[in-house]
Amino acid sequence: MEKASARRKSTVTIIKDGEESITALSKKDKANAERVKSTTAAKVQAAANEKKKVADYDAAAEKVKAGTKVVAAAQKAEVEAKADVAAAQNTLRDKRAATESDPSDAAISALKSAMEASKAVKADHKSKLKAVSDAKDNLSALKEAATSAEAEIKLAQTAHNNEKVKEAAALASKKTRGVALTYAQQNLKLNKEKLVILDGKVKKTTTAHEQLVIKCATFEKEAKQAKQESQKAAEKARLNENEVKTKQQMKESTDKKDKELMKKAHVTRMNGERKYKEAIEAKKKEELAKTSEKKRKKERADKVAEKEKKQKDKEKKEKAEVAEKVKEKASKVVEKKEYLGEEKDARKWPIICPVESIRAKFSPQSPPVNSVMLKVMNEMLSQAGEPGQLDVTATFAKQVLDTNARLQQFQKVKGLNDGQKPDAPGCMGENTWQKVMSFCPFPLSTNYCHETRSCVTAFQALLYRYYPPGKVDGRFCKVTQIQTTMFQRKTESNPGPAGIKLFASGQAKMLDFVTLLRTNGFQPDQSKK
Repeated sequence: MEKASARRKSTVTIIKDGEESITALSKKDKANAERVKSTTAAKVQAAANEKKKVADYDAAAEKVKAGTKVVAAAQKAEVEAKADVAAAQNTLRDKRAATESDPSDAAISALKSAMEASKAVKADHKSKLKAVSDAKDNLSALKEAATSAEAEIKLAQTAHNNEKVKEAAALASKKTRGVALTYAQQNLKLNKEKLVILDGKVKKTTTAHEQLVIKCATFEKEAKQAKQESQKAAEKARLNENEVKTKQQMKESTDKKDKELMKKAHVTRMNGERKYKEAIEAKKKEELAKTSEKKRKKERADKVAEKEKKQKDKEKKEKAEVAEKVKEKASKVVEKKEYLGEEKDARKWPIICPVESIRAKFSPQSPPVNSVMLKVMNEMLSQAGEPGQLDVTATFAKQVLDTNARLQQFQKVKGLNDGQKPDAPGCMGENTWQKVMSFCPFPLSTNYCHETRSCVTAFQALLYRYYPPGKVDGRFCKVTQIQTTMFQRKTESNPGPAGIKLFASGQAKMLDFVTLLRTNGFQPDQSKK
């Protein structure tokens, strides 16, 4: 009974703690809901602000267009006024010559008229020049306003993206708190059910104890009554000594039976506790036996695994020896079988062969190269110090050939076509990727916001492929960090066939680069679809 009471008390304490925990979690859940509401409202406000800034920019652009037309019209009027000035000067020159040859009153009057006309035309030309200057000043002011509006659009877009990230974080936090609250509620329900069962056991044990106490009291009362009756009978009948002894023996026998009954009741309770202890001990022995059996199975499995590993190591060694012999007889060029299956491992670098004939020969399962992949490969070769660069004005075919030549030269200098598992010439395999990436300071973060790096340019080319506002400038700044976080969060909700989930830190590690490359780098160019 004491053990059942102690267990009940412990369960009541656990229930109280659970209720307090649920109260705290409910408050946090409510706070998270308010946070989601506020972040959603902020996101809507940011979207509206972005829309307003776009409208402001459109209006400013229209004003610039109108101002350009006004400047053109003023310049045209100025040219016409300039032509009028030249004509008036010619007329004045003619009138002067005529007056010099014939200084008559009519000639002098005509000269005066020509001089006044020339002054009027010059004054008109001066006003037209001022109109052109004013129109240009106004156009310059309108262009500055348009440039400012465009900058405000970018700021509004960045603010909008930030609010999206905050909203996503708030939703994730709300989801986590909701799961914790549900779990706490389930635990509270189970503990309450356990308390009901313990209450039943305590009540049952208490009832049995009370019944035993009542029986003991009844036995004591009957013994006392029998003692009193025997004394009265002895006095009344004046029993002899033998009869008294017999009565005394009967009394002792009765007392003995009473004690035996009381002892039996105590033993019954003790037997129940002993059976409970025996059941616990049996359960412990059963669990110990299961643990031992599990341990023996694990040991057997470990021995089998060790044996299989040794066998595999042996087979691998034999295959390596065979491959080494084949390699000694054949050239050092990688055969197509070297890449079979490697391009399917989502945690490794993909096999990229720019030239189609080389891809078909060594890695036919790899995707054909596209313009984004060419840019990534050339940027990483530049990061590794390989001379040359991608000519963006050349045709796609020319870019492919140039990239192939640059890649093969890099592999030749670094000895990447030799060794136990070389890369095929003209194919960017695991060894080549590891070599060029060794020059990239992972993890990429905002520490590289104020310096340009080719590997950041390659990362941005992939990250911004389907995000037009993104600026590929080789600097890992705030916008790049936000877009990286959003990409990492997408893998949490949609890990893809490979099941890769990235940690949303906003920093780019090597696995982030590999996943981004396989996600955004394999799709064909729009012009080739």
